[in-house]
Amino acid sequence: MTLDGVSSSLRNLLEMKYLEKYGGLDGFSFRVFTTEDFKPKTVNHVSLFLYRIDVDASRRHYEYSPTEDTAASVALGLHLHYILTVWSGNAIGEHLMLSRCIEILDEFAIISGSLLAENAIWRDTDAIRICMESMTNEDILRLWDSFEPAYHLSIPYLIRPVRLTAIEKHETPYVETYTNIYVPGASI
Repeated sequence: MTLDGVSSSLRNLLEMKYLEKYGGLDGFSFRVFTTEDFKPKTVNHVSLFLYRIDVDASRRHYEYSPTEDTAASVALGLHLHYILTVWSGNAIGEHLMLSRCIEILDEFAIISGSLLAENAIWRDTDAIRICMESMTNEDILRLWDSFEPAYHLSIPYLIRPVRLTAIEKHETPYVETYTNIYVPGASI
């Protein structure tokens, strides 16, 4: 699993399910944004912006058992934090598009199998969970302070568990440790 694979999966899911459900994109395009994409005159976009990455505190490493084709491996577990933003020329259009995107992400809260982007390497058991995240007004405004346009209505999402591409697990030998204490005048 890779970060770009997760971002592509989210973007593809929104675009594909929106087309299926509403028969068109209503003039919008779905994009994964970088900080350089935030511009004051941005319109007709639904953006996903990865603003933070955390190590999965409950399960830092995911271990995979060996199979016929692969050795035992271990992958780093991450949590990805995105904001979903709709950019439009009018508030009603933004609210409608945002509500439809929220419905899609709620309906498909677990992405696996054919819904995962084809441009990444996935294991058969890989799945990502999408959940709306709670952010204080102060935190979201602080995040928007770092962008050129002023605050824009956004919905924070947490994507987990994201496991980076597994690396071969090497058995490490046990290490014996001894502590010697020196006591003056004591005989051994």
